[in-house]
Amino acid sequence: IIAAYKQRPQLNEMFFNTLTHLTAARKAKNEVETNNVYLFKVLGPLFTGFYIANQAPAVIHGFISLGDFLSTSSAFRSISGDLVEIYNVLLSLNGIMGYLQDLTYLYNLETDVRMRKQALTYATARTTEARSRALVNAKQRQGMRSSSISSASSQSAGCAFASNGIPLALNKLSFFYKASPNFHLNKITMNIPQGCLLAVTQEAEGCGRRTLLSILGGKLVPTEGFYFVPTWLRILHLSSLPMMLPESLWRNLIFGDPDGEHQDPEGMHERVMMILEEMEMHTSMEWLHNEELVEKEATEEEVDAWRWVETFPYTELAKIHLARAFIMNPEVLVLQRPLEHFNAAANSRDEILRLIRKFVDCRGLALPKSQYHRRLPRTCIFTPESVDEAEHADIVWTLKKDGTIAARPGNRSRKSMAEVSATLGIDLDATMWPEGGEDGFFTEAEEMARRATVLDVQGEPEEWLVDHSLLSSRAHASSPGLTVHFSKNVMDLDETRMAPWGILICGRSTGDGWVRLEQGGYVPCEVGGVQVLFKQTEETRKGRQRLSAVQQARQDAMRKKSIRVVSEPEDNLASRMSIRTNDVDIVQFGTPIFYIEQDAEHIEISLMRLGKQKGQAEVFFQTQDASAKAGMQYEPTAGSAVFEDGQSEALIYVKMVDDGKWNPTLEFKVKLTDPKNCELGLYLHTCRVKLINNIAFPSNRFTEYLANGRHGIEEIPKAALLLEFMKMMWKAPGVKWRTITTLLMDQVDNLYLYFVLSVNVYYADVLFHKGEGHTNFLGFSVGLLVPGDRDDTAKILGIMYFLPILAIYACAYLKIKVNLRGEIRVFLRTSLFRKYLNYDEDSRSRVRVPDMEVALMQESTDVADGFIKVVDLMGILGQLLVLIMFTLKKSPTSWWIMLVMPLGMILWAWLQTKRYAAACTKCGDLEMALMVFVNESCANYEIIEDFGQRMQANDLFWQRVEQYDKALRVVNLVETNNQAFPKWLGRSFTGFYIATQAGSVIRKNTSLGTFLATTNVFGSISDGFGKVYKLYMSVSALLLSLTSLTYLFNLPTDVKENKSALAKAMEWSRTTRREIIAAHMGKADFITDLMPIELEYVNFFYTPGKPILQDLNLSIPQGKLVAVLSKHSGSGRSSLLKLLGQRINPTSGRVLLPTHLRVVYVERDPMMLDQPLWQNLVFGDPGAQRERVMDILEHMRLF
Repeated sequence: IIAAYKQRPQLNEMFFNTLTHLTAARKAKNEVETNNVYLFKVLGPLFTGFYIANQAPAVIHGFISLGDFLSTSSAFRSISGDLVEIYNVLLSLNGIMGYLQDLTYLYNLETDVRMRKQALTYATARTTEARSRALVNAKQRQGMRSSSISSASSQSAGCAFASNGIPLALNKLSFFYKASPNFHLNKITMNIPQGCLLAVTQEAEGCGRRTLLSILGGKLVPTEGFYFVPTWLRILHLSSLPMMLPESLWRNLIFGDPDGEHQDPEGMHERVMMILEEMEMHTSMEWLHNEELVEKEATEEEVDAWRWVETFPYTELAKIHLARAFIMNPEVLVLQRPLEHFNAAANSRDEILRLIRKFVDCRGLALPKSQYHRRLPRTCIFTPESVDEAEHADIVWTLKKDGTIAARPGNRSRKSMAEVSATLGIDLDATMWPEGGEDGFFTEAEEMARRATVLDVQGEPEEWLVDHSLLSSRAHASSPGLTVHFSKNVMDLDETRMAPWGILICGRSTGDGWVRLEQGGYVPCEVGGVQVLFKQTEETRKGRQRLSAVQQARQDAMRKKSIRVVSEPEDNLASRMSIRTNDVDIVQFGTPIFYIEQDAEHIEISLMRLGKQKGQAEVFFQTQDASAKAGMQYEPTAGSAVFEDGQSEALIYVKMVDDGKWNPTLEFKVKLTDPKNCELGLYLHTCRVKLINNIAFPSNRFTEYLANGRHGIEEIPKAALLLEFMKMMWKAPGVKWRTITTLLMDQVDNLYLYFVLSVNVYYADVLFHKGEGHTNFLGFSVGLLVPGDRDDTAKILGIMYFLPILAIYACAYLKIKVNLRGEIRVFLRTSLFRKYLNYDEDSRSRVRVPDMEVALMQESTDVADGFIKVVDLMGILGQLLVLIMFTLKKSPTSWWIMLVMPLGMILWAWLQTKRYAAACTKCGDLEMALMVFVNESCANYEIIEDFGQRMQANDLFWQRVEQYDKALRVVNLVETNNQAFPKWLGRSFTGFYIATQAGSVIRKNTSLGTFLATTNVFGSISDGFGKVYKLYMSVSALLLSLTSLTYLFNLPTDVKENKSALAKAMEWSRTTRREIIAAHMGKADFITDLMPIELEYVNFFYTPGKPILQDLNLSIPQGKLVAVLSKHSGSGRSSLLKLLGQRINPTSGRVLLPTHLRVVYVERDPMMLDQPLWQNLVFGDPGAQRERVMDILEHMRLF
């Protein structure tokens, strides 16, 4: 719907605004967390500094040992770190509370289990009672049989089992939706005999037919009363919309009977193929044969295993939807509009009706005739598309506006029974019809009385409005009224009598689409499938009064605006308006959208002038930013376009700027304003220019790999891919200066670390040294800060220990404000969303909804975090450099430790990388499979419920959760080992250093301060290497997300194809328009309206070698209503409409539409956006006036 209404820019803008709000909220959250975390981080240095200032003199004077002093100051730092950890845990718990509340809400939503239990309790009691009665009646009938009738003859009867005579019953059934407390169904009491075909029609739209079938199919529970079905009968409700599971074709077909494959594989296969043959599903049969999906399921490696859905014709999918039900073979089958997807003209509907009829008569399809009497009757309830189709049924129900039902027998019920009896050699029982007494069952007297009166038209005469407003664009509307018929035969006309449009007639409904007049004769309720007779009720009279008042108000408003209403009919229901403001020409763009390569020098944008083209006309134009920005992708341009006398076209030029950066499908606008001697087009006063970027993601370095699709991308060296991504992001807007700022802020921590290490040396070598001690700091010899006063020096040292932490906090806060991570995340998400909206059909079919959800919400975040982790890695490497330099300066003999420790870490990383990457890959794949399963289960819940596969779906979900949990445990185990190794390595070298260098301190070769500082440094170095290793492993895992994004960003779009098609169409439009103007100048105001819509040698196929359309040549004049028929289903009618609607492009040939025309392709299935009703109505024209929208709704009777 987004593509059809050309609203990609609107969705891009909505997505960007949503991301902006999300980023701002995330930044505010991070600010609060940073403030709270640094409160505890500040407390540690604050109390440590205070302790140093107050207790250092105690050490100097011998009251506290140096060891106790150093241990206590170290404990303060540890306590500060522990408080930060505790606070982080509390924050996590606080965040979890929101999730817990959500889960509490979801877990406590109402289920239908109690209502279904109540219904089942009623059905069980009713079943026991009815079965007992049926058995008693059967014994009575058996006793009355003649002794000459053999037991074999008895088995030939229509009801081999007495319980087959128990009907389905509706007992005082009423229903309403919570949102609308008015009853849709009102106290219905009806019977449905087993083994019948029931058609449900309705007097008018909105009577509740769909709701009734949902109740009959077990989807809804009645608000009042009961619906009784014998408890041993299986019910299947089949929706009108074909639904396919993300499985192989074979799995879709046997979804309702998965156990049949295990019990009798060969028999199951044979029966399925027989049903497909019966339904003429040759495409499905060929697919099953070629792919051998009967013997094996699609494996996980076969990523496109279910892409058969994209290649099958729509009618074939509709047949699969039905075949799945026939294969399941339920005893009660409820079909919501099963014929709407098939071609009535090509007799496809008749074939489907024949199969439904056969399903009922033969008690299932493709089953042995010899077992007919051992099978239970099959009951089918369906909604037909026309009155004629309803006549195939045994019983026809007509749902009335007051929520009640009128019942009658179908015209073909006797014939059907006779045909089946002759075919099977069985005397079928056809004696039971609907309706009945209070208990829901029939007595013989009730049955005879009902048969005598069911075809008679009962009740008082009613008023009917003869209204042709819905026929306003049809040929029938030109007639003066409805011709009366002698009988209910469309050919049996009484041409001497007519009911004119707009009058009220008096008559009775016959219940089958006709009204019998009081004066004799019949008139049809519909003409050409469109309703023309409307029963007058209090509600419709009020509706007409409201409509008349609104029409009058609209006319008054127009008169105030000096707009003339042309030919306003007297009949308000059929009123149409034509608005004309003045007689000047119209200037607008030649097409709504233009395409240009980003490395082109400039773009030509065409303007067109409509009208008499006399005199000079002028408009002002200017460029406007959208996703493309002036100065970065194009040069801002403004000026005037002048049309001289007789000039019909003009060009404006906008220079392009090639910044050499990767940017997917950016666009900007050009807008017309200030018309002189003309007026602007109603819609094409603004056009969009879409830029085609030929740079691959992340660069053109991997072109050969990208050509091989996903497998080629997975073979790209991961380090090279990461490097190119880093270089690409370095060029992205706003990233470079944010990265540099972040790197500089990280170095403040390293400076503070060096200061702390120097302070530790200063303690032992100067402050607590008995003599006049000195230490070296940055090449300077430093003694007491206050010469001769150790106590004051300790106080100054305590203050200096605390103050730098404030600078560190300021840097952390500044990093949040800079928001490097958020900038990259927004860039990746908006780019990917924009890319997805421009995918071609093939690319879009390859990307599932969960794939996009994960890519937008998780993988883009992972890749942004990967960039940040690389930046953090630079900071940690700087920290390690400081520690190593300090160690080598203070203890040069430890150089070998500084060499061996990183080599050990590198070796361990080399050994663990592949294992960790494999574990992460498997875990990610299983997580994606789980998300896909959940998404598809929610999307296809209706089919899971209808086919009774909730338990199977639960089992499959549990299996996937178990597999994912097992893989996650492996990842956690590897991560635990990886985190433990650096700590073990650091402790080992620290212990070795103590054992080997303590003697040097005793012998006075090494100062105590240097020794203590060096031991602390070893721990810090091991922690630093641990952080480096952790970041390295994280980045390695995140490379999987980068690989996935690389695949998604490099899938083909339709932009180049659309550009090529537009270039051809513009050339044709320009040439054709000039020819028409030359031939018809002065003969009409808008000569451009004479340009036709043409198809030239159009060929199209989904699968090579299997053409759908071949060498198609057509010419369609503008302003015509064109109906497209086909001789048989699957002939390509849907594909042809998609070509005309510019949803797809032809394989070869040209579809030529005048480029200034806007095209909308409307799918057959209703689609609604998750937006308010108003936004859905005006989605294609956000600036639509409310008055016009309401007028359209009233003309469509959407009160």
